[in-house]
Amino acid sequence: MQSFWDINRVVSLVESKLTSFNPDMVITFDSYGVSGHSNHRAVHLGIQRLIQRRMCTAESTTHATHWRAWQLVSTSVLQKFLGPVSVPMALWEAARSGGWLEAFTVAAPLDVVHAMACHRSQWVWFRKLFVLFSRYTYVNTLVPMHPP
Repeated sequence: MQSFWDINRVVSLVESKLTSFNPDMVITFDSYGVSGHSNHRAVHLGIQRLIQRRMCTAESTTHATHWRAWQLVSTSVLQKFLGPVSVPMALWEAARSGGWLEAFTVAAPLDVVHAMACHRSQWVWFRKLFVLFSRYTYVNTLVPMHPP
């Protein structure tokens, strides 16, 4: 059974980091969380709650709220495992979107492999295959995140 992170705790942690780092942009998962992972979905909900709070309170003038949120688009299983073949498809889709979808390529896919390998407990045989064949290693598409 998967546990679901407490959304209020996610909000608190993310808000703390936003205050510390004062970013222009936040990138999170979409509501499906790429793989349906409950914690990925919890992060999405936490960011969504922060956006909603920002829209409804006077806090919107504080420095911690001047960021724009983007969400990583979850794809179908077929698209997810096309690896580098996904690059031209994603770029074409973004170009035809009229600006509501942004695509960017990963300049150094081996950096993705090295980053995942740092998580020893996660670096099991099927994740190695996932990283090798996943479109997310080569290209990612983002859409702006709006209040619910």
